[in-house]
Amino acid sequence: MAPIPERPKCLHHLLDKLIQSGYQDSKESDDTLSLGWMASDMAHRINNPLMVVLGCAEVLKQRFKGDEETLEDLARIVESVDRCRAAIQEILDLTNEIS
Repeated sequence: MAPIPERPKCLHHLLDKLIQSGYQDSKESDDTLSLGWMASDMAHRINNPLMVVLGCAEVLKQRFKGDEETLEDLARIVESVDRCRAAIQEILDLTNEIS
């Protein structure tokens, strides 16, 4: 059986580059998946208490129907919760675009 010829140095260099490129692509893909998972987890963990705050504000709005000052305060709470939820959704949308 004839010995396997040695690879030319340029071919060896090219193969190394291809292997490194594949590894790098794989690593970036893993990093992107991790980022998406982390963003999703954080969104879930933040949205749950926000929904409690929103629910309580809605109940309190019913209790304080005649008290305009309290209703204005509750409306600010609802608006703030909505802004937080929108910001969280923007982060999720961004991570979905990346992955």
